[in-house]
Amino acid sequence: MRPRLTGAPPPGPSGEGMLTDAVIDGALAAVGTAGDDELVDRARELLARSQRERPQRQAIGVDSIDVLLDEARCRGSPVLVGQLLRYAGVIRLVTHTPLAHADPLLDELTAHATRHRMPVLLADAHALRARRAVLAATEEAALSDAATALALLADEPDATDPRSGRALATALTDLGLVLTQLGAHELADEVFERSQRHLQTLPVAQELLVNALNRLRLLLSWALRLERAGHVTQATRRFAEAADVGRTVDPLWRSSIFHAGGTPPAQQCAVLGAALALADPGIEHVPRLHGLTEIANFTPDRIVVAIALGRSLERDGWLAEAMAALTRLRDTLPDGAGRSEPMLQLALSRELARLQAQLVPDSPSAEPIDDYAAALEAEMWSLRQARIGAMRTQAEHVRLAREHVTATEQALSDPLTGLPNRRAMDGLLTDELATTTTAPCSVALLDIDGFKEVNDTRSHAVGDEVLRAVAGVLRESLRCGDTVARYGGDEFVVVLPDTAPAAAAAALARAVRAVAGLPPASGAGVTLSAGVVALGLPRSDDSATAVLSRADAAMYQAKRLGGDRVEAGSPTVSTTGARAARHAAP
Repeated sequence: MRPRLTGAPPPGPSGEGMLTDAVIDGALAAVGTAGDDELVDRARELLARSQRERPQRQAIGVDSIDVLLDEARCRGSPVLVGQLLRYAGVIRLVTHTPLAHADPLLDELTAHATRHRMPVLLADAHALRARRAVLAATEEAALSDAATALALLADEPDATDPRSGRALATALTDLGLVLTQLGAHELADEVFERSQRHLQTLPVAQELLVNALNRLRLLLSWALRLERAGHVTQATRRFAEAADVGRTVDPLWRSSIFHAGGTPPAQQCAVLGAALALADPGIEHVPRLHGLTEIANFTPDRIVVAIALGRSLERDGWLAEAMAALTRLRDTLPDGAGRSEPMLQLALSRELARLQAQLVPDSPSAEPIDDYAAALEAEMWSLRQARIGAMRTQAEHVRLAREHVTATEQALSDPLTGLPNRRAMDGLLTDELATTTTAPCSVALLDIDGFKEVNDTRSHAVGDEVLRAVAGVLRESLRCGDTVARYGGDEFVVVLPDTAPAAAAAALARAVRAVAGLPPASGAGVTLSAGVVALGLPRSDDSATAVLSRADAAMYQAKRLGGDRVEAGSPTVSTTGARAARHAAP
């Protein structure tokens, strides 16, 4: 019987209708009402569903994530803003959005992660920049950014916090994807395995599925590349490994938002169906693969499905039909597919050439062309190996350079909390006072209420934990542009640029409430007293000593009123602070 070449796909997700109005309305309703974690969950769902939509609906998904990003910016938590910046950048890279629209968001993400000392997020930013460079066919830039991401993730960051573990796994997955696109399959495999290890410790079934699907894409791309280089035995092992991974995907898919009941996952998930067929091609796979050609959303998935279909037809002797299936795919690929998926595009070209040689076996030019292709593939394999070596070397150079920078920064950091120290804050205040701007700038002095009692009645170790907990709350509660430093003992100083005292007091009040709400195990029942003042105008008439004296006086007023509050200080220099003289010390 002649195999079916066209027809309706099997039941399953059609690529349309996943981004429903209910999903969009639910995301927008989270603005102003939901907690930070729910806001991130909504963005994650919008991204997942938008990728499988038509362009018009994808644009709505992009706009909806932008609304959530605006909400995150209003809330000001650096962690939340960083997460939403990532989603806003990624959705522009994986949908029908002009590439240039992702650039300002990726730039902001990079600057944000650098400013707030978030190495995992910074690595993710570089991985996404590399992915954008691959899509734009600027390979050198892609290699550089990928090497930087590799260096940043070379050491295992502390991922004991579930949010940190999830962020690390996400960054590793983003890096693995771009390494696959660049043909650095060995590196990508290491990265995906690390991501898998972290995800397995978290209750994140959806991310486990996404990671497994991306590893399937890696293994299939790797196997096809090994075939091109003549390493057939190794390629066969990779195809078999992909089929094994595919079997673990089945239960994850069934519990995911992508599953449409009534049909097996292999009939709904393009890369899964392709993996099972490429491990053992045969005519029995053809009906399923025909259906998958109709619903495959992503260019790499479309290519591997077409190759799997071609090989399954070829196995049963349907060479012309196999050639037709591959030609149809080649002719319908979007412009630029060869640039964004160079490894798979070459694999597709090889399949077409191989089938053509079988259809015209007596061509006099076949043998010389085969010899030329084999020599060219050997040269490309050598270049690929050199590229991987160069990427490892560049990553090591980046790592060493960062170690030098870290050593320099440690002189300006408080080792207990990781915040800037007094020396760094004094430098920042000096710089602020040296500017000629007339924009407002507020400075606050914060002191922990009850900290001495914690040290005296419990232990200094508990006191250190309290300091770390308060520092973490301040880091997350204050806005992205604000700088908080541990100034000494249980005191912190905050600089709030472009902010009048009233607005600064409101921002600080959020931090004070957050500290008061710390669990007893980490906060030991402490609270904060804060005093906030404005830099004088012109700034040249003010000084760091005077500013801190005024803030000190305001902070003690807050303590006299019972603590756990924010008080605004006098716009003129005050000498009433109980410890003003201490701040005058060099």
